[in-house]
Order: sequence, then structure tokens, then C-alpha cells
Amino acid sequence: MLLRTPRRAAALIAASLLLAIGVGTGLLLDRMHRTARDAAEGLVQRSASVVESTVNRLFLQIDGTLASLPDLLTQLSQGRELEPDEVSKILRSISFQNLNFRDLLLIEPNGVAWASAQPASKDRPMPIAPAALALTSKRAALEIIGPVLNPATGEWALLFVRPVRIRSIGTLFAVAEVPIPLVVTLLTPAAEVTGLRVAVTRAGSQLLVSLPHDEEGMNRPAVASGVFPAEGAGRSGAFRIGSSAPVIASRPTLYRGISIAVTLDPDTGFADWGRDRDQLIAVALGSSVVVVALAAVIVLLIQQRERTEKERQRGRATLESAIESMSDGFVMFDAQDRLVVCNSRFLDLYSVSAPIIEPGATFEHIIREGAKRGQYPQAGDDLEAFTREMVEWHRGDHPSMERLLPNDRWLLITERSMPDGGTVGIRTDITPMKQAMRELAISERRFSALAKAGAIVTWHATVEGSVIEAPGWEALTTLPLETLQDDRWLMVVHPQDRALVAPNWVAAAADNAIDVEIRLLTYGSWRWVRVRGVPVYEPNRNEISEWVGTIHDIHEQRSAQAALGESEARFARAIAAVGMGTWDWDLATDALHLSPGYEALYQKAPGSLPTARAAMEAMHPEDVPSYVTAVERALSGNGGAGYDIEFRIVQSDGSVRWLRMQGRAERDAMGQAVRMSGVTQDVTAKHVAELRLAHMARHDALTDLPNRIMLRERLDEAVASAKRGDASAIFCLDLDRFKQVNDTLGHPVGDELLRAVTRRILDCTRKNDMVARVGGDEFAIVQTSLDQPGDATVLAQRIIAEVSRPYEIEGHRLVVGTSVGIAISPRDGTDPDQLLRSADLALYRAKTEGRGTYRLFEPDMNIRMQARHALEHDLRRAIVKDEFEVFYQPLIDMETRRICSFEALLRWSHPARGVVGPDSFIAAVEELGMIGQIGEVVLARACMEAARWPADIKVAVNLSPAQFANRGIKNLVLAALDRSGLAPERLELEITETLLLQESDEILNTLHDLQEYGVTISMDDFGTGYSSLSYLRKFPFRKVKIDKSFIRELGSEPGSTAIVHAILELCRKLGIKTTAEGVETTRQLEWLAAAGCKEAQGFLFSAARPASEVLPLIKAHSAMLVETQM
Repeated sequence: MLLRTPRRAAALIAASLLLAIGVGTGLLLDRMHRTARDAAEGLVQRSASVVESTVNRLFLQIDGTLASLPDLLTQLSQGRELEPDEVSKILRSISFQNLNFRDLLLIEPNGVAWASAQPASKDRPMPIAPAALALTSKRAALEIIGPVLNPATGEWALLFVRPVRIRSIGTLFAVAEVPIPLVVTLLTPAAEVTGLRVAVTRAGSQLLVSLPHDEEGMNRPAVASGVFPAEGAGRSGAFRIGSSAPVIASRPTLYRGISIAVTLDPDTGFADWGRDRDQLIAVALGSSVVVVALAAVIVLLIQQRERTEKERQRGRATLESAIESMSDGFVMFDAQDRLVVCNSRFLDLYSVSAPIIEPGATFEHIIREGAKRGQYPQAGDDLEAFTREMVEWHRGDHPSMERLLPNDRWLLITERSMPDGGTVGIRTDITPMKQAMRELAISERRFSALAKAGAIVTWHATVEGSVIEAPGWEALTTLPLETLQDDRWLMVVHPQDRALVAPNWVAAAADNAIDVEIRLLTYGSWRWVRVRGVPVYEPNRNEISEWVGTIHDIHEQRSAQAALGESEARFARAIAAVGMGTWDWDLATDALHLSPGYEALYQKAPGSLPTARAAMEAMHPEDVPSYVTAVERALSGNGGAGYDIEFRIVQSDGSVRWLRMQGRAERDAMGQAVRMSGVTQDVTAKHVAELRLAHMARHDALTDLPNRIMLRERLDEAVASAKRGDASAIFCLDLDRFKQVNDTLGHPVGDELLRAVTRRILDCTRKNDMVARVGGDEFAIVQTSLDQPGDATVLAQRIIAEVSRPYEIEGHRLVVGTSVGIAISPRDGTDPDQLLRSADLALYRAKTEGRGTYRLFEPDMNIRMQARHALEHDLRRAIVKDEFEVFYQPLIDMETRRICSFEALLRWSHPARGVVGPDSFIAAVEELGMIGQIGEVVLARACMEAARWPADIKVAVNLSPAQFANRGIKNLVLAALDRSGLAPERLELEITETLLLQESDEILNTLHDLQEYGVTISMDDFGTGYSSLSYLRKFPFRKVKIDKSFIRELGSEPGSTAIVHAILELCRKLGIKTTAEGVETTRQLEWLAAAGCKEAQGFLFSAARPASEVLPLIKAHSAMLVETQM
């Protein structure tokens, strides 16, 4: 119903678009609102996690150092009493190895320093109340006192106090003095974001440390000091955009009463949201205005089209009605003299010929057949001669003629030629005039003259110009005839037109003829009419006796002419809107006739291009010769009659626009060119698009860096420069850990990371160096410098340092690195392919030697690369021939000394090298993307083998982070359990901290699902990664495996011993089972058992065994335990 008219449809579409814009803007604003809120919360939570990890790690290290003092001093005393100076020397050595505190002391219960790492502190009272020492002794745990001001250094510091008992000395208090600036320095990386504040407080919100540092606020409540607002002022996950409330995240530490808080200033955290919101609203309002404007224009065009169509239909109907209602006969023939149309009166007049008068019949046929039927009594006997006479009259421009018809009826025959070659004719029955008297004869002459004027309203005036009569005047104007008398008729003429028809208008008429167009008051409105008049002469005398004439209503004609002018104006506006204009050049005068607005194409004012020379002077000087050549060829005709060229014009601001000109010469009868005409169009957008396409063909779409094509061109230049003695360095870069980001967080995050890396690399290079992207995460650099390879190594170090800094992308804190290979031209190659191959070999060496470093090309790298290719070939063959085997190493329960589990370890049975450990090939497996296939085989075989073992023995399988790129890892594990029949509780999956580095919710959800199913999730190589403590909080691991690097140094390196002790104590409090890897001596085993470690693994018990030896090993171990117990 609503779409019955185009106007309603346009209105409905406009309303729908406005509604869509409004709804879309609202939804997008809401989404942006929630995104800003989530980003702020995520930033604060991540920063709080880093602060919590930093504080816990610092406090644990200090606590471990203080707790290890009694054992260390007891071992050194060897049963004798230690002197304070001797102990101070030991404390000084420990303090020198640990940079986390300024002074290490042993103080007596009265607060006096008995021994100190700093000589100035010995025998000096410490700013610790005896009551606080008594309370510390009672709790027998680490206490944190302060902040206190060190009178010797003038620095504020925290005092870490733990009661210790030394066999030869008695009960003392171990105190570590930690300067506040040191803690602030450790917390600084967590507050790199503008507006972020950090506070470390004790119970009661007493401020201990803050970042930014607030010395006046220390020892005061954190709320009073202004470090973060009072309770309820702001809270993570509960704030309003636009309010002044900050975002807060607070976390407890591992030490009672100590907590951390991180706040984010809302003015900084939500500044981007405010700008984006305002921009979006502005765009929505602008779009709405455009939609409304377009709808209005469309409705106006529809209305104009409907009016034009109605006028056309009305004009057609009026014409058909007028023709049919004519009292005279009307007939029309086309250019081939075929009948087009005639009215009923025409058929009545030619009643004898009527049967043959039909559309399509020729004029000659109608005359000949009519003459045969007796239609023309005057035809005589020679019908053919009569037919030829009529045809000749019809085709010529002859005056009207009279013809006698049957029954003595006379017709006046009048015909006129039309522009298209056809003719129209009028057949007037003049029989009454032939029979009238002289007055009727005079009337006949009068109306004959009127016929020449094509009258509609006729008038008759005296020789002086006084109107006597005007039949039809009332019908035309609705005015009475009296208005024509005594010159009062001038009152109905428009005031602006009265000068054309003054009272003496007849006397002033030129050439004894009158023809003017004026406006008359008709039907209450002004209408255009054409007044024409001719004189009537006395018979046989050359004197005017009277005037006769007609008045034609030409208002519709004038309206049509106005409409045509408006249409032409619209056409001019349309061609101007599409950047086009028409021109006509008179070669004789050099004058240019331009369409309206043509000068705007040249950025010129109207009328500023009067000649072709002026237009040529506006062209770019470099394009004038080609323009002149094209015009001259078109004028000469050698290159055809036309031309089509493009040229530039320089605008006033210095910018350049492109125009396309098409022209064609017009020639006279002699073949000489007399004028040219054509069109000019603005094609700047096309040239811009072509330049953009050319740019895209030579640049990377993601980073806009040069691609391989431009890199090859630059390498060709470098090789040519090398022949002149100039040195260049070619870098090949490959991002480390990028594939993990792409697989776990998706390609949008990966693409944004690549753009961020590109910006950092460009910041490291000079303008004359080229940085290109040649692959997914692969880049290349061409550095021109005389000091090679010195400049190349400096640049490589700078790039590695910059790329390795953390990235904040879409709420994720990402850490990647880069490895760099460098080749020097011409030393390492004399052609581009050889240089790239050399740099790529150096890159491979950098990656195999630990990543995150650079290597210069060396000739022996070719040999290593061949070995690498051989390894890849052997690995692919190994998968096909099933050369991989799973070995199993036992894990021992420390309490029962029984085998409780086996760890599945991959071995490669190489046909030439024998059994090969994973350290020799696992990196290549991951790079080649084989880890998923091999890992699936290991998991399936381990489950199958474990299903045949005793029910109380588990199997542990390592999962690589690359395996989690497969979104179906959970289904893979469940399928292995289902096929083997192994209970989920007997399967342990070991992962490393690298898997959790990207903080993927999907990975955490997968681990939670597997653990809820019954599978045990263990953290392998604990303590060697980044921020291990934070991962223990993020995911509830059931087991932690302490890395063998710490176990190897037990008893020989105090730091490793303290760390292992701290890990065991931490896991005991958290209820997490611990396993020590790499146990090789009985001493290590006994120390771990005493410290509370639950499981042990290492060569002390057994090396990894093939599957066929597992059951015999279990039986042998059980038998050995039985013999030991007996």
C-alpha cells in the first residue's frame, strides 16, 4: 500500500535509512562503551597481576635469604662460637650477591645490631620497637616493618624481620633493609601506562610504597594520602563512562596483611572513547543530513517528471480532440507521401474516395483511384495527367487551390510542408462562399488572408487602426467586445508590453505587416498571445481599405520553450556535476563557446577562457607540445577528424589535476576545417586510482612496506653500487613466537602485531635504508653504509631490543622477539639471489642458536644448511616409516619410594645415528609443523601402554604450545582415552609457561574442561619462565615440576637452594603436589625428602626405557623395596 507511488517509496526508504543510522549508531556507541570499559578493566587487572608477581617474588627472595641464615651460619661455625665481625663479613658477602636490599643485619632482642653487612650499622640501635620484636618472635614468621627513615643514608626503607636461632649464639632477629627507591624501581615497568598508580599497603590501608613515589603519604592510610580513593569511590568492573571514578584492582600478596592496589585515572583511560564517540555522532548526523537531502531531491525529480508527463498527455489529448473537432477536413502525409492520419470531416468531404482513404495509402494512389471513381469532376478524360498535376502540386510549395467535388461542392485545399519532409493539409468546404454575393466574396478574400495567418481569433480594423470586430475575442479572453472600442483594449495588455501596441500601432507598422508577441489578461491571468495582421486592398487599386488579422494563444508554446531552456540548464548542471564540459572553437576568430561552468574544470573564473590560446596557457608546460600535435593532426586530417588526449593543469595551490579532452573538426564544402567542438572531462580520480594500483603492486597491503618487487630492484642497485666500491648490508628478519600469537589469538591480532613491529623497525632505520616485508612474519632490510659490518651489527642490536619490548594489542600483552641474519655486499655475494640466500642462512644460524640474536653470514653456514635440509628430509621419512618411539622414565613417590607414574618421552630410532633424543630434532619438528601429528601419536601410544600397567600407576605426556593451535586438542585427548580405555585420573598432561604467555581465554577454558573431566594438569619446568607465580593463581595446577637446573645446584649454590625451598613451601601452602626433575644423587634425594617434596624423577632411579621394559622395571623395583624392608 505504501509503495503505490514513487514519492511514498522514496519517503519510506529515507525513513528506513534514518532508522538504520540511528539504531546502528546507538548499538555501535553501546559496543564502544563496553569495549572501553573492558579495556580499562583488563589493563588494570594485568598491571595488578604484574605488581603482585613482582612483590611476591621480591618478598620470597628476601624471606628465603633470611630463613637460610641459621643453616649457613651453623655450617660455618663447625661447633665453635662465631664472632660478630666474622658474622658481619658473612652477611656482607651475602648482601653483595643479592641486590634486593641495602643492608643485612642480625639484631639482639633489645634492637641493637649485633652484626651487619654495613660497618656503619654495627652496634647501632635499629628503629624497631622491642614490642614489635617480641611480637615477631612470638609469630615465628617474617614481619615487614616501616617505612622507616635510615638516619645514615637519609633514605626511606622497609625492614624485613624474621626470628632466627643460631646454635652457638642464641635467638637473634635477621633483618633485611630494603630501600623504598629499589621497590619503586621494580614496580616501574608495571606503571608504564599514563594515569596508572600503584600502592603496596598493609592491613588498615597503611601505605608502604607507592608509584608514583609519594614520600609524604608513607605510613599514612592510603585513602588519606590520595594514592587511591576511599572505599566505593571506584572499583574494577563497576564504573560509569564519563564519571570521575577511577578503576581499581586490589590483590593480597603471599604475606599476611600485605596487599597491592592498582588504580587507573579515568581522564586518561577513557580519553579515546570520548573522541571516538563524538566522531561517530558527527558521522551519523552527517549521514542523516545527506539521506534527507537525497530524499528531497528524489521527490522533487519525481514530482517534476509527473508534471511533465501530465502536460504531455494533456497536449496529446488536446491535439487529437482539436483535430477531430475541426470543422474542416484535416489530413497528414509522411515524407514518403503515405497517409498518416485524417479526421472524420475529411472522409465526409471525400465520401466517394472514403473506402480507399486509409493509413499507409499514398497520395498518388488516393488521387488516381478517386478520379476513377468520379471524386474529381474537373479531372476530365486524362486521369493520369490530372493525377500528375495533383502530385506535382502536392509535392511543391504551391498556394492553396480550389477543387470541385460531386454535387457542386467546392473545397479549398491547403497544404504545408513539415520539417521532417511530410505535409499537413486542410480541406475547407467553401461551397457557401461560392454561392454568396459580393460581400461574401470580400469575406472570402478576408478569410483567405486569415488562413495565411493561421488564425484562431480574427480581428477587423479600419485603415486608421480602430478595431471594428473580433470574433472569438470573448472565448479567448472572457472579456467583452467593448474592451476593444475607444482604445480601451490596451488596458488588458500587460504593462510591460503596451509599448509594442501603441494607439497608432497600425500606422507605425513596418512593411505594412504586424507580428508581435504580448501578454493579455485572460481568465484572470496573463497569457502569451501572438498578434498578426495584414492589409486588405481595394480591388484593382493599390490602396489599403482595412486591416485583418489573428490572435494566436501561444502560451503553451512559450511554456514549452521555457521548459526546454530549463532542461538545457539541467543538462549543463549535470555535465558539470560529473566533471565534464562542452566547447566549440571558431577557428577563424579563435573564440571559444563554452558550456556553463566549463571554466571550473580549469579552476578559473567564468569568462576567463575566451580563446583557445587562453585555455592552452592554463595547461602544464610539459603537456602543451603533445596537445598542439594532436590538434594539428586533427585539423590536417592525417590522424583522423578527431583527437583524444589527457593533460595536466596546475592549480593555484600548486596541486595538479588531470583533464581529458576529446575533439572533432568540422569542415566546409572544400574540406577545410572551420571549427572544432568536443568535451573535456576531469579524470584526476582515474589517475589517482592508477597511481594507487601501481603503489599496491609494489607494496605490502598490510604494512605498506615495499614488497619483493621493490626489494629486488633495491638489491640490484646495491649490487651495482658494490661494483663502484660501496658496501651494503642485507638483513633477513623472522619474528619469534609470532605463530603462537596468530594461532591462539587469531589473524586480526596477528595483523595488528605485524603493523606494530613494522613501526618499531622503521623507527630504528634511516630514511635511505629500505625495509621490506617478504612473507608472513619475515622482513628484509637493505642498509647502505661505508662502515660494514660495524653499522649492520649496531642496527641489528637496536632492532632486536626494540622488537622484543612488550606490546599492548586489543587488551592482550604480547611478547615476541626477532632473529636477524646479515649478509654484506659484495663480500657475501655479487648478485641479489646470492645475497638473500646468504642472509637467510645467517638467519637460520641465529634461530638455531637460541633466537633473539643476530648472526653474520659465514661460509660454513652452507654446510650447516645442507645438514639442516638432510635433517628435515630424515624427519619426513621418519613419519612415513614410523621411526619414532615412546620411552618412559619413572617418577618415585618420596614417601613410599614406589613408582607412581611414568613420563612419556619421544625418541627417534634413526637408521644410521641410532636412538636420538628430542633435543636434537624437536625444534625442527615444530618449525616444520609436524608437532601436531607426532604429538597425537605419542599421546595415543602412551594411553595404550598405560592401560596395560597396574591401575595405581599414571602416565604423563608433554603437550607443546603448538598443539593448542589445533582447536580440537580437547577432543583429541578424550578420543585417546576412549580408544585405550585408560581412566582420565591416570593421565597427566604437562604444559610449560610458554603456553599461558599469551593469556588466551580459550586455552584456559580448554585446560579447565580437561581437569574437570579428571585429567591432571601439571606445570613443567617451573621457575624458568616468566611470572610463574601469576600462573599458579590463574589456573589451579594439581602438580608443579621443579626444573632440573635448580635441582642440579642444590647444596652448591645458595640461591638455587633458597628458590627450591621457597617453591616447595609455596606449593605446600597452596595444596599443589611437587615433583623434582633431574635427581641424580642420594644427597639431592634426601634434601628434597626433608624439604617436603612429594615426587622425584631422574637418573638416580632409572633412565628412560622403551615400552617393553616398563612392566619388568615395575616388578624389579617392587621386589627391591620388599628386600629393603626385610
